[in-house]
Amino acid sequence: MKSKTTIQITLIIFALIISSYVYLKFFSVDILKNDAKINEKIIQNSEDSENQNELKTAESIIDNLEYKSQDAIGNRYLIKSKKAESSTDNQFTLKLIDVDATIFLVGKPPIIINSNYAIHNKQTFNTEFFGNVKILHEDIDVKSDNLDLLYDINLVSLYNIKEAYFNNTELIADKINFDMLTRDISINMNEEKDKIAIFYK
Repeated sequence: MKSKTTIQITLIIFALIISSYVYLKFFSVDILKNDAKINEKIIQNSEDSENQNELKTAESIIDNLEYKSQDAIGNRYLIKSKKAESSTDNQFTLKLIDVDATIFLVGKPPIIINSNYAIHNKQTFNTEFFGNVKILHEDIDVKSDNLDLLYDINLVSLYNIKEAYFNNTELIADKINFDMLTRDISINMNEEKDKIAIFYK
């Protein structure tokens, strides 16, 4: 009886050994190959994704951008930036970095604008300058946080003004608007109760 049981156990062990050998010999190799193919595909997809992202980034950033335009009365506009990024929300909008702009007025000295950043609309040519904005025009020297060049209505609008000088006279005001057609300048405060202050030097 013991001899028979021993033989049965030996046969079971032998069958298990044979089955394990067959599995390792044929099936595990295929699994490893399939895993290798899957890993290779994942790596390839990752590389393709990175390449596509790099391509999109390269397409969305423009170095040394320059825009020129001219209005109906002959005023010319030149906007330059060291870098420009296209907007994903609006195909006509560009974010400009390190910006220099010049408005060449007919029969008048030019208006020079500098800022850290600007949002430029390629369709309307309207431009919102912001970040350390500086404007020079004849005896006008103004520093502000914001300046809007509204090309469609021929208006330059400065607000959040830090410093403003006219003919060496310091002016305390919140807003300055300059009409490029009539050449009129309007100076305002945000609150009616506040008064514009002038300090002569």
